Amino acid sequence: MMMRLTGSLQINLDLGKDEKTRVKRIIASNLLSPIATALFANSLITSGTKNDLKSYRSFIWQKLDPKRTGILPLEKICESFTKRSVIEEYLNFSLNAPLIYIEKDPLYDTPLEFTFKDWLSQDLNGHSPDISDFANHLSLLFPEVRLRKYLELRSVDAPPREWQMIPVYFYTGLLYDNNILEKTLDLLIPVKKEIENLRREAVNGFLKEELYTLSKQIMNLSIEGFKALPSSFKDEKQTHKLISFYENYTLNRKCFADDSIKFLNKNKLLTY
Repeated sequence: MMMRLTGSLQINLDLGKDEKTRVKRIIASNLLSPIATALFANSLITSGTKNDLKSYRSFIWQKLDPKRTGILPLEKICESFTKRSVIEEYLNFSLNAPLIYIEKDPLYDTPLEFTFKDWLSQDLNGHSPDISDFANHLSLLFPEVRLRKYLELRSVDAPPREWQMIPVYFYTGLLYDNNILEKTLDLLIPVKKEIENLRREAVNGFLKEELYTLSKQIMNLSIEGFKALPSSFKDEKQTHKLISFYENYTLNRKCFADDSIKFLNKNKLLTY
């Protein structure tokens, strides 16, 4: 279902030029995951049939292997704000994720729930892991924010063509302006213990009041940050488009899925 019935917009952004900025962007982008899902939800149709959710794509991802998906644990990272703490958490996440296959022996059926950490202490079918095996394993992890040599942001449903760049503007406004990045962290770190609950609620769009309130605040910060970016990043037309999205969707407690249902009903393309 994930491979054939979902579509997303994956956004790749620069980590930043110094360690502090990189750590802050990693923390913020993880905390933004449920908000981005709710703001840009656009998957309430499954095989031509209406489901009960605004982001069925996110719902499907949340039902996959929790050991290789989800939001990076942030408690220790938020205590120290160091590169080391990020590496340790991501390494721990990686080592405790089950193997999918051995690249050198792809037909070998790996034991269920056998993790890379297990493999370090026990050979499989005569194979012991090396760094290339770990690189392959890392490529098969799919958290909401995947760390490569950049941020791979994976929380957004595929938007309508007209609004396709809005999630990009949204994230750059929040992460690329240092002042707004600090304000974003100040707003979201106090609710970090609720982030998994908010992620579960995000599949319903703005049904939960706390998520709606946070989303409005974050959208305002995004607009402020996007406006402050130099002209090499954006132009006035793009700024107006971001503001238009906020006024037409967020302020009206709507997401793209609400437009989809109207279109499909109007054209009698939907079954219930």
